[in-house]
Amino acid sequence: MYQPKNIKILWILNGCGLVSNSITGGPLRFFEVSKRWKNQTNIKQSLLTTSGGKQMLESMGIDLPVTQVRCSIIAQKEYHRLLRLWSYIISSITSILQLRKSEKLSKSDVVITASDYFCDIIPALFLKKKLKIKWIACIYHKETHPRNRPGNLVANYITWKIQEWSFKKIAKHADLAWLLDTAAGDEVEERLLELGMEQSKIKKIAVGIDLEKIQNSESADKKVDAIMIGVRPNKGLYDIIPVWEEVLRLRPGTSLQLMGGMSGHEQVFKDIKNRHMDSYINLPEEKVSFIEPEKFYKRIKTGKIFFAPSHEEGWGIALCEAMACGLPVVAYNLPVYDRIYGGAFVPVKCFDTKDMAKNIVNILNDDSNFQTIRQAGFNCANKYDWDKIANDDLSDVLGLLK
Repeated sequence: MYQPKNIKILWILNGCGLVSNSITGGPLRFFEVSKRWKNQTNIKQSLLTTSGGKQMLESMGIDLPVTQVRCSIIAQKEYHRLLRLWSYIISSITSILQLRKSEKLSKSDVVITASDYFCDIIPALFLKKKLKIKWIACIYHKETHPRNRPGNLVANYITWKIQEWSFKKIAKHADLAWLLDTAAGDEVEERLLELGMEQSKIKKIAVGIDLEKIQNSESADKKVDAIMIGVRPNKGLYDIIPVWEEVLRLRPGTSLQLMGGMSGHEQVFKDIKNRHMDSYINLPEEKVSFIEPEKFYKRIKTGKIFFAPSHEEGWGIALCEAMACGLPVVAYNLPVYDRIYGGAFVPVKCFDTKDMAKNIVNILNDDSNFQTIRQAGFNCANKYDWDKIANDDLSDVLGLLK
């Protein structure tokens, strides 16, 4: 492998705004890859991010040199979801101002944008067009058409149009686009090719898990029947109540533990209490965006199965982690899951809450099938590891610098 004496890499991660209440796949992938690159003595990394990004990554244990950019004028926290969009505008402007005055950052060899949010794309464009710095753009999914996505139609339309703008800039200016090796990644690839990007500039990537940490983490007593990670609308927040009402009808007393990654959950949590379902659905124990890996994996192991009602997914790291922890997974049969984990989980007809409940009950009641799926999931999870993925990514970076 080509190894120049010194490589200066700048990561841009502005999508967290003022505060991040959850850790999504993009920041997690950045954290795991950059952590492993720190072991390379010839690589110097730095990070451009907001207060929310810095707070989140510090909680995870990131120790890269961080340049913090402003993402608000007065506000100290996000009082409304619209403030996140405003924070993107402010951080786009302040990022360029910061890059103009920082000689260290402007002399990077490669800039990597951790998302396709315009607040990451705009400063990368500045570095690419003004300073000719190589640019790698990470894209994890393509927004579905506004009419086909749950939520506010106007908000969905705005985010869809903004992503289209980012795709056009990436297709025209990026030296490399990293797309997930999934059906979602195929959709992004198709769109970038339509926009004129060369096939040679598109690379499929993977997401991984820390197998060693998971396997070495402490085992735990089975305290609940099911675990769910990620309590957000696109992760199936609104399916929790209808699914568990049916589960309790079919199998009274079945328990569920909700964990981490909360957003837009307030009304659903109130409804759970109003319906007296909080005796069976345990709300998250702590409202933090990051739990130490050993504690996190031990908590997953307190469940018998993993309940995954996501409606959208870029890869599904949580599924892979649950499989490695020895939990059979019951999930909607999203194309991304079928491609990566096909045969290693219990597939459910997409967004059919009664079918989800029936499959949860079946796997809990059938020990033979439980053990079969558990072993299939464990074997599948063992194919992924962050060490290999970080090395593959580094090969791409070095290829740009030859």
